[in-house]
Amino acid sequence: MTTPSDDRPLPPPMRRWLGFTAALVGLSLLGVVINAALAFTVSMGRAICGHGDSGFVCTTAGEQLGIWVPWAAWVIAIVLSLILGRSAIRAGRSPFSSLWSGAAAYAVGFAVAYSIAVS
Repeated sequence: MTTPSDDRPLPPPMRRWLGFTAALVGLSLLGVVINAALAFTVSMGRAICGHGDSGFVCTTAGEQLGIWVPWAAWVIAIVLSLILGRSAIRAGRSPFSSLWSGAAAYAVGFAVAYSIAVS
């Protein structure tokens, strides 16, 4: 026995959330791959350090920051996208514009980590 509600399409806000969630998950997985590659790059950047090198990446703190800053930016980007996406849906707008804000937050963290890696 089926109920009449089984035939009805999802309401527009729910369709927006599903599409937004799929896009956010896909971009988040891409961020995991990028962060893994960047962590490898930072650790290999330290491999050329000698006893007299004074670069920030040659210190333990520099290496740790170079590895953990992108992960912190990744989490901040996801949370920021969710918060802005929710407020956009409540205002009747598309939540996909909040993905740009998350990408910008992630790009800042990536740029900081890259500058540490090449220092």
